Amino acid sequence: MPMKRSTRSWGDLRTGATLRLLRMHYESGIGHIGGNLSCLDLLLTLRHRILGPEDQFILSKGHSAWAYYVTLWTLGRAAGLNFPAAR
Repeated sequence: MPMKRSTRSWGDLRTGATLRLLRMHYESGIGHIGGNLSCLDLLLTLRHRILGPEDQFILSKGHSAWAYYVTLWTLGRAAGLNFPAAR
């Protein structure tokens, strides 16, 4: 279930996103965990506190795509993605 930003603290948001990312890596057995963890806080900050709904964002750090998917999940915008199966 996606996180709702109006009912969760910043710490809960970060913890939930990190746990979701770790679970994705564990369940899939693939991915670049270091690259994803290194930018997760930045992506969460950008999408939750800086960028507006009409702003565009381009992620050019391809090995960190799952961190962005988790960020979208925290906003309720990636509920239909099957993260662990992504290859």
